[in-house]
Amino acid sequence: MDDHHFQVMNAAFMNVRCLMDMVNSIHQFSGEVKELPLFLERMDSVHSQIMQNNFDDVTMSNLHSYFLSRIDTSVLLEIGVSFSATWEDVKKALKERYAGARTPVAASVLKLLELSPDSGESIFDFTKRMAQYLKRLKSKVLDSCPNNDESNLRNRVYDELAMEALTNKISTQLQTTIKIAKPKNFEEAVALIRDDI
Repeated sequence: MDDHHFQVMNAAFMNVRCLMDMVNSIHQFSGEVKELPLFLERMDSVHSQIMQNNFDDVTMSNLHSYFLSRIDTSVLLEIGVSFSATWEDVKKALKERYAGARTPVAASVLKLLELSPDSGESIFDFTKRMAQYLKRLKSKVLDSCPNNDESNLRNRVYDELAMEALTNKISTQLQTTIKIAKPKNFEEAVALIRDDI
């Protein structure tokens, strides 16, 4: 390796290290609404610096994932985006969820998480109502997503959120059944609960 090539590689490595340090200096966002404006401002600034560099695809992909790690994983799950999503898509989803400009899908996800059995409602009826709500949510996702991959990803995320929300609303005995069986999706979780009641 000649000196020039070494110097170029070394400069690129130093740039990556410098950018990682800049990312690290940003306080991780965990859902505090009041922190969102400053967080987005700082992330925008670092993102523009990342995009100014001519890194190879692998380095850029790794940097992008590292960059998005400043958002708590639970927040990414809640807004339904993955580490492969663009910063613009992630930023839009964060604003919709935490800055009040919620889309019908974001509002429906929140409603799903807040569902609870009505007074006197059986677990059977509650799971039926929740399943219908999840089905409606998935149809909204299908209408709002740009492609099937994004739609499938979001539906998997919402399925997991629905299972988590359901598990929090059932008895300890049923929670144990779910934990032992480890259902793959919401439908399997509902089937297990119905078999056990």
